[in-house]
Amino acid sequence: MNRIYTFILATLLITGCITEGQRHEPDDIVMNHIYTNVEIIAVSENENEEGVIEIVFSDEDGNRLHFSTLSSTNYLESGYYGISEAAGEPYTAAVSRTEDGGRTVYSGGDMKIARRNDEYSIRARLTDDEGRRTTAWYNGSIPFEWKEPEDFKYDAKGTELKGLTLSSSVLCMDIPYTVCLPEGYDPGRKYPVLYVLHGLEGDYNDWFMSGKINSCASWWADKTGTDMIIVSPYAMNTFYCDGVENGMAYKTFFFEEFIPHIEKEYSIDAVRSSRAIAGISMGGYGALYYGLIRPEMFCHVYACSPATYVGDLVPDLSVLARKAVPEDIPCMTIETGTEDLLIITTASFIRQLENNAMAYEYITRKGYHEWPFWRECTPKVVSKTGRIFR
Repeated sequence: MNRIYTFILATLLITGCITEGQRHEPDDIVMNHIYTNVEIIAVSENENEEGVIEIVFSDEDGNRLHFSTLSSTNYLESGYYGISEAAGEPYTAAVSRTEDGGRTVYSGGDMKIARRNDEYSIRARLTDDEGRRTTAWYNGSIPFEWKEPEDFKYDAKGTELKGLTLSSSVLCMDIPYTVCLPEGYDPGRKYPVLYVLHGLEGDYNDWFMSGKINSCASWWADKTGTDMIIVSPYAMNTFYCDGVENGMAYKTFFFEEFIPHIEKEYSIDAVRSSRAIAGISMGGYGALYYGLIRPEMFCHVYACSPATYVGDLVPDLSVLARKAVPEDIPCMTIETGTEDLLIITTASFIRQLENNAMAYEYITRKGYHEWPFWRECTPKVVSKTGRIFR
């Protein structure tokens, strides 16, 4: 039986107004004087079932934009929601605008969700059947009762294949890597894949030994039935770029040799919606870098304490984000400790994502640049990725 949760925010002023007479200015943009109420309705008592989240934008005259979307959690997932007349699939929304008792249907558009802890940025861009466009914003805190993954001690059930190597013609050397196959791995079945990247002076076993990601993946599989293959390659101190360490073309190796090899060797559903990437520190940079330059490859990026700015040594992530087409980029989750010195440059990178209207999730909590902090990230890496794979 579903439990009903309803949270209604106080009415907040969001943006300016363009009068009725201005509705047919160039580009036919309709800018509404938007106030926002946010409601969560019919969140499932079973956290593994989807609930319904409803969002209502309303102006001073009582005109309303109404969104209704399915959610696998009791909070808004960061990302882009495609807008259509009828809801049905996750990440779609039904939208209508009421004027003088009538109903205007918006035939298309999108809604961007970004989140900084419990602070949400929501932007809706809509086109009605007459070709007029309207926009609505919400910025502020939403007191959703979302939960961090539970604290647990869980046995690793997946099979870790360590000491594997790939002979690279690009790098002219053997590159070691580790693969974790889920319990009951069936070569006849296709699995999603999560690539995890290690940090500076780290190696391809860090996520398994220090991060306990096998245990987290086993926990998630038992909890939801969602299995995944996890892969971690060795990258030396290349920052996952070409030309950083002894001129090595590591980025070229990763995309032209490593991914094709892994997705041929193992039973992987080699499509964007089944491929994600995560990293810590240097690996966090690598994950964000790959998500920005090859957005067609990954459905999600999770960067833990990422080195978002490394000077002229590597490409500037902020420049890449500024030039990116927001809707093309996979949603990015970035988690950084408040005692981590990298939080200064990370906050600057987040501002660039916001300036370019990109979807992201930014989590900050007490912690330093070390494995005790990242170990608490690991269940969230797995659960966030697992929800997107679902």
